[in-house]
Amino acid sequence: MFKHIRHSIKYKLITIQTATSLALLLLFILSYAVIEVQDFRQSVKSELNAAADVLSHNAVPAIIFNDSTEAAKTLHAMDSYNQLLNAWISDTTGRLFAAYSKAGFEQYDFPILTGNNFEITDESILFTKEIKNEGQFLGTIHFRLDIIRFTSLIRTIVLMSLLVLLAGTLISFLIANYMQRTISEPLLLLANTFQSISSTKDFSVSMRKQSNDEIGTLYDGFNALASEIRHYHENLENLVKERTQELEAANRQLHNTSSALQEINIALKREIEERIKADEERKASEEKLHIILQTMEEGVAVYTAGKIKFVNAAFCRLIGYSEEELVGKDTSEITDQIIFQADLEKVNNSASDCFSGKKIERMEYRYVSKSGEEVWVSGIPAIIPWDKGNAIIATVVDMTQHK
Repeated sequence: MFKHIRHSIKYKLITIQTATSLALLLLFILSYAVIEVQDFRQSVKSELNAAADVLSHNAVPAIIFNDSTEAAKTLHAMDSYNQLLNAWISDTTGRLFAAYSKAGFEQYDFPILTGNNFEITDESILFTKEIKNEGQFLGTIHFRLDIIRFTSLIRTIVLMSLLVLLAGTLISFLIANYMQRTISEPLLLLANTFQSISSTKDFSVSMRKQSNDEIGTLYDGFNALASEIRHYHENLENLVKERTQELEAANRQLHNTSSALQEINIALKREIEERIKADEERKASEEKLHIILQTMEEGVAVYTAGKIKFVNAAFCRLIGYSEEELVGKDTSEITDQIIFQADLEKVNNSASDCFSGKKIERMEYRYVSKSGEEVWVSGIPAIIPWDKGNAIIATVVDMTQHK
């Protein structure tokens, strides 16, 4: 509520304390007014109730003997009651039986009310009470009183409330103005010190702690902060020099790292170029080898332990299979399919010896062509580099006509 009020904390504290006191005063005044009104109602009601009892007792004979004149004389006994304007008695049927009116109020139109009732209206106070004799209902007695007594009470309450409110406001303001100093003065002193340091840059200033409450804690925090800032301010040049040296060292290290990275980059580039060149040369050599192998009259097959890598046209003609039926297929599956069963072990042993580096002699063995015919060949396996690894190249010559 007060955060947008553009005043010092002194005025805010005074406003808060004064407003709190006013709220309590208003609550007290309201309670006082309610109690006074209730007391007034009870007092008047008691007075009228006592008067009604006396008049009812005196009016019973007149009511029983239907003597309205005597009943009116009984009502005239209330003439000494200053606030009474009218008094009347109604019978059991609700008709007016006897009446009394104060001078100047004779033209009053007497209403007929029933039961026991007490009511304060804007113009008057109305009171009714039943008249009974030994439990028998004889009629109702009515009183109408001037409202001036009640309005006088209200004016008195309002006047006293205003006086109490004004006096309370003044007293609460004086007390708040005195009490707020314990909070506002240390805070204002702290604020002024902040402004002084901000303009003079003198961080040697310290605040003398005056209490051990939250403000004292605030003073301790301010002194610690000022001391730390003073320390940094005094050592700022050294800190700048140290940071500069650290940055220069980091810059040199970065330069050295950059140079090293450039050298590594050049070496990697050279190595990549050499590898690309070697790979291109290898591919060129393989292409030349493929051309040579394809033009040979002898059958040539290149395979590893896993796959058939290459067969030339002469090899395909020899056994009747196409290149697509052989290349890329599993080596063991193809050898079981195209090598004569009786020679299979000899061929496999020869391949194993070749992979292990043993010297292999030329040997004769049989293929089974796609048409099922036996094809005698003479060949010798050898190890050659192939596709970034080693493979066996088998060069075979058709010996079928010599068998």
